[in-house]
Amino acid sequence: MSIEVVFSDLDGCLLPKDYDPSGVEQSHLPSERYFEYYRSYPGPQIVVCTGRSWEATRGIMTRVSHFPSEARVLPVKPVICENGARIVLDSRKGEEVSLIESFRCDSDPRILVREIHDLRKTVVNRSDLIKREVERRLNKPVGQLHFPPKKYMVTADVPFYQSNEERVPQRVFLEVLLQFLPISVRDLLEKNQLIVSCSRNAVDVHLPIGKSDGVRFLIEKYGLERTKIAYIGDAESDIEALTYAQVGCCPANADDSVKKHVRRKGAFGYVSPFLYAEGAIDSLKWITSRFYPRSG
Repeated sequence: MSIEVVFSDLDGCLLPKDYDPSGVEQSHLPSERYFEYYRSYPGPQIVVCTGRSWEATRGIMTRVSHFPSEARVLPVKPVICENGARIVLDSRKGEEVSLIESFRCDSDPRILVREIHDLRKTVVNRSDLIKREVERRLNKPVGQLHFPPKKYMVTADVPFYQSNEERVPQRVFLEVLLQFLPISVRDLLEKNQLIVSCSRNAVDVHLPIGKSDGVRFLIEKYGLERTKIAYIGDAESDIEALTYAQVGCCPANADDSVKKHVRRKGAFGYVSPFLYAEGAIDSLKWITSRFYPRSG
């Protein structure tokens, strides 16, 4: 058995901890060694699978030079963005498709997307209230809240304490954020027409489209076999795709639930002892050494 394509998350995996949220940085010296590795990486094709928008991913793809040394099996260089809802078919050209059109639910998905856009305006307008409530619960000052613009989801970055570079507990931030959601959005969450996905860095509200849907879309479009794909992830939003892929890996900073799913894969799963980008690079080396015959 050989692996031809590795799908991988960015934040928490391929990127160093808390790396440039806007994705425009091109000369960050502390992270250069990771990008140098990706630019010379000779293994199976990498397809980025991220919760970031394309606008916050494009600069990262530019910095890695679109992984120029990988063994490309697809005719294009796709990127899965916004947890699967938005797929850029070729990162060099920016042509994209959306899985929203194929999404089936009781409501018109276009109406749900408008609801998502309205929700972002609401939470931005209420950001000072949300911040004060988080500070009240933690009895500590926190930094400004950030809501990165996206097409098909609302993302609230988990804020940092003002006193250090640590993020506040995600659970507390999630509880407060849910408290300030409009009743209409809470109703849609209750009906599972919108869902909440969480990671250590962010809370996302979006349609029930996941990264695994993006992976399946590309597999079907380009005739890949599921047994020839691997997945590297670290958060709740990665679990379904990790389970679907033949080979699954995660860095040491991954959620415990992710590690559990990876370990269930037995010989086809690997939990790296290294954190973040070092863990992802270690996972790529593990995949290449075991499931990529050309590496020898």
